[in-house]
Amino acid sequence: DMVVTLGRICVELPVCAVLLFTAWKLKAIFFSEKNLEPILSYKVSHNLEPKKEIYDLRIVRDINSGKYVTVAEKDRFLHFLCDGSSGTGKTSSTILPAIRDDLDAHCRMEDKQLEALKEMEERGEIFYVSHGRKPGIGDFLPAVHEKGLKEPDTEARETRIRDKLNELALLYPVAGITVLAPDDSLTDDVCRLCEARGISYNRIDPTRLLDGRRKENSIGMNPFYLRGEMNGEDKNQLIVKKAVIFADVMQAITELKGKSDSYFSGVNRQMIANLAILVMLTVPALRQRQATPMDLQEVINDFDKLKAPLAKLKELDRGSNQFQFVMKYIESDLLGAGRPKMEDQSRGTRNIINEFLLMPYNREVFCSQESIDFDRILENGEVTVCNYNLAAGDTDATAFGLFFLLSFNNAVLSRPGTEHTRIPHFFYVDELPVLIHPSIEKNFSLFRKYRVAMFVAIQTLDQMEKNEITKYLKGVILGCAHILVFGRSSITDMEIFSKFAGVRDEVEEERGITQTALSDVSTRLT
Repeated sequence: DMVVTLGRICVELPVCAVLLFTAWKLKAIFFSEKNLEPILSYKVSHNLEPKKEIYDLRIVRDINSGKYVTVAEKDRFLHFLCDGSSGTGKTSSTILPAIRDDLDAHCRMEDKQLEALKEMEERGEIFYVSHGRKPGIGDFLPAVHEKGLKEPDTEARETRIRDKLNELALLYPVAGITVLAPDDSLTDDVCRLCEARGISYNRIDPTRLLDGRRKENSIGMNPFYLRGEMNGEDKNQLIVKKAVIFADVMQAITELKGKSDSYFSGVNRQMIANLAILVMLTVPALRQRQATPMDLQEVINDFDKLKAPLAKLKELDRGSNQFQFVMKYIESDLLGAGRPKMEDQSRGTRNIINEFLLMPYNREVFCSQESIDFDRILENGEVTVCNYNLAAGDTDATAFGLFFLLSFNNAVLSRPGTEHTRIPHFFYVDELPVLIHPSIEKNFSLFRKYRVAMFVAIQTLDQMEKNEITKYLKGVILGCAHILVFGRSSITDMEIFSKFAGVRDEVEEERGITQTALSDVSTRLT
């Protein structure tokens, strides 16, 4: 036993000594001030891949690791701001790659939807109604008329199938994409991306091909377009909204030409809104077509031509009396005692509308009977591109772009459903300051709730200083959660983004020895 014990001591004692020494060294390492903070702050979740959502955005790489910095789908609705001078690559390195990835995800969701819809069609739950484009959920209707079903059973079956279609739309959301740009370089690239993937799209573009033909999938943008199935209060409310938008755009053009007088602005704005309501209500009944801005141009240039639409409005409004204010205004101010004064005061407005409809290709877009429906593109997740053609001149281009922007905004704010039932929509705006307008505030403050994500590009924040009305929008736009900053920024931008980046405390530690000679009276060593 003594020999065995001695053997154990000889073998185990050195091992224990080594282990104790190792533990002592490890304790010194782990509990040193240098290593303690990163150890305590470590989280396993930082090294785990987050759950990928359908429309995550991955266009930026980490400069050290080369890995993509992923922006989750839910965070995209806090909006993107891309700031960089001309030629820094804003479009090619951020906007186009983001649109490309969104189109790829759009395709995947379309395919999954179509696969599920075909299964429902084979079971006899739905049937296909062709709309001349790639089929989607909106192109299928419930098949409810089965033999042996009673009326209450038919209604219950239809409700059940519609609920199933709604669930399918949320399970595989086909996100809509809208692109607004000042020239056709970006919009044409987006159209090519769509064509390569077999995605149907709407193109609003006043420019033509070299041979004079309209571009593929071109469609109009009539500011007075009304869907045929609308009626009653909803139709009347939409007419007033469109009239106000038209008046707002005309007012914005007036302000572009210089500071306007508040009195004349109010008078002309009221006149344009009332005449727009008049033509939208009466032209379909008088001429069996949609009203267009040319109808408004006709009556504003010659007040005598108001008599026939006014008589028709009295006939249409008989019994409801909803548009008495329009009739009284026209009778007293435009056809009555106030006519000479209004003809004189509205001369500037007439010139603006005439100039606005002067460009033939623009007029063709605005007066088309086949017009874009903003409610439909939001509901069905469609892809839409708009080139407002800045080369046509500031007045025409700004009017074109503002009509699109304000009409789109109005459709978003009228979007039915809730934050959890609306399908996502991504709105890309290149060179946003060209279309700066007070209504843009809603895009950044309210669109998140309506599931519309903004991605805007500017050259400098100084572009927001155009006038006193829009100066405050700089702070609104800087509220974007994601900001991409390129080189060659202005001094103002660099100062602002430096403040955004913040400061970092760095501790500097100095080590040294202070000593005195042994021969001194009070010898010290520090």
